[in-house]
Amino acid sequence: MTDLQDIPWQSRAEAAERTVAVLKKRLRAIDSGEEKTVIQRRLESANRRAVENDRRRALSELRSNELQKYSARLEGEVAARTEQIRTILDHVSAGFLLVGPSLTIEPGWSRSCERLFALAQPGGVALARALGWSDAQRADFEASASQVFDDILPEELTTAQLPARATVAGRTLHLEYSAVRAGGAVSRILVTVTDVTAQVAAEREARKHKTLVQILMQREAFRMFVYDTRRMLGDAHEALEERDEAFVRRAVHTIKGNAGSFGLDDLMHLCHEVESATIDAAGIKRVSDALRDFLREHQNVLGIDPEHEVGSLYTLTKQELDAIVASAGHHDEQGLQRILAQLRSRPAADFVGPIRASVVRLSERLSKDVDFEVRGADVTLDPEALGPVLRCLPHLVRNALDHGLEMPTDRGDKPYRGRLALSFAANDQGWTIEVADDGRGIDPRRVSEQAVLRGFVTPERAAALTREEILALLTANGFSTAEEITEISGRGVGLSAVREAVERLGGDMVVESEVGHGTTFRLVVPRTAAMRRSA
Repeated sequence: MTDLQDIPWQSRAEAAERTVAVLKKRLRAIDSGEEKTVIQRRLESANRRAVENDRRRALSELRSNELQKYSARLEGEVAARTEQIRTILDHVSAGFLLVGPSLTIEPGWSRSCERLFALAQPGGVALARALGWSDAQRADFEASASQVFDDILPEELTTAQLPARATVAGRTLHLEYSAVRAGGAVSRILVTVTDVTAQVAAEREARKHKTLVQILMQREAFRMFVYDTRRMLGDAHEALEERDEAFVRRAVHTIKGNAGSFGLDDLMHLCHEVESATIDAAGIKRVSDALRDFLREHQNVLGIDPEHEVGSLYTLTKQELDAIVASAGHHDEQGLQRILAQLRSRPAADFVGPIRASVVRLSERLSKDVDFEVRGADVTLDPEALGPVLRCLPHLVRNALDHGLEMPTDRGDKPYRGRLALSFAANDQGWTIEVADDGRGIDPRRVSEQAVLRGFVTPERAAALTREEILALLTANGFSTAEEITEISGRGVGLSAVREAVERLGGDMVVESEVGHGTTFRLVVPRTAAMRRSA
């Protein structure tokens, strides 16, 4: 290190002057703002940060205020829209409600539900109870609803299984269902309830008018139906006194089938209800009263006395009257019977109309496409002589449609449309009536198994039966291979009623069938026995 004493004073003076000049220059720069100290720089940096923070805080407060204003405005709009939706829902005729897994009505139902269910507070009430369903209906509803919540099968399938109709306080309600999901799982079911009372009444009125038109188009056949029905109801009362319940069931079953042929749905449903319950005089009276009420309501249109017996009306030419007088004068009983039979005879076509209409309705109901053919429509029949058989023909036709013909998709190589034929033939010996289909046919093995299972024959007896004897078991009273009973068939009564009617006229009923190709029921009625009955 150099000692200052060793530096000449001139050099030290020059250095001091330079230092003073530099300091003066720095001071002037500081004063002029051209140069800033570290403290100043830090102060200015702190000031800038403070200003930025103030700006950000102000901006944040501004945004917060705006968000609060927007949120308040949005809440107001949501409340207004919610109120609008609630107002709309509370003023539409349909009711809307939600049910959870407990199947009780949750809060938030539309006001119409109170009116539709006749409840002041539907909330918390089980939907089945609000709809007035029976225990059986409630059980079916709960079972179907559980499938919706299980969410295993397609929603369209499970919701379609839920009941679509209910009757509450005299109103007919239509129900529609939609699954409501939360997180992908079904959490609730939206139920839409509509009052369709007026629509149902209008549809019933339209069906009634259509029925009346059909009856007027085949008035003579309907007169015979009324005549036969009253006779059967009278026979049923006598059979009840003799404790012949099987005969009464066959009679009610036959009336049901014939009522369906004429489109008398209410009478048909009543007969189904009566034969499903304990057979008694009260049930027979209900059927009789229902027929009388229908005739009384439409007496001006149908021209049929609702209180007294109705038979067929006949007109005679002078030649026919002379022939009757001549036969009576010569005591020609056979000739007289022949002339009377000719006078009473009607072409088969007169009796086919109701059956044809029944085929159309039933095929639509079963979703089966059918070509129905009538053969021998010009063959003349004596309705007095063949009445018991003619009134049973609907049994055979309905049986063929329900059990004989397959669904279109199950017909294999056969034509998509099933074929059903009703044939009439006559000769000097008598009449032959056939009902034939090209359906699945009857499997004798299955008939035999069912006969043993239901106790109609023993296993040993079944093993010894011929094919024809096995098929004849189908006409035994109470025998049926159907798995369930419906309004169409399943009680094992229809075929036995046909067999009994044919045998009462001294005839025979033959069943022919080939698996996969179809079945034919052939009824053969001798003329002499039938004539004795009508005499």
